Amino acid sequence: MFNKYEFNAALARKGMKKVELARHLGIEYSTLYRKIEENGKFTREEMAKIIDVLNIDDPMKIFFAEELVQE
Repeated sequence: MFNKYEFNAALARKGMKKVELARHLGIEYSTLYRKIEENGKFTREEMAKIIDVLNIDDPMKIFFAEELVQE
């Protein structure tokens, strides 16, 4: 399950906006937004780029979270 809270934290740590990340991925901002907010389904290539661009140490916490904490 995709953990958008960890994803957003990784973005914040890098000081990057979603629109910038979308450019790195070669997709429209609206597509990135839908992937984050609605289904969390990224291609392998997109995941690899995100991990690289955001310098993510533990991608499992973001892309393959077992359960999400309810707020």
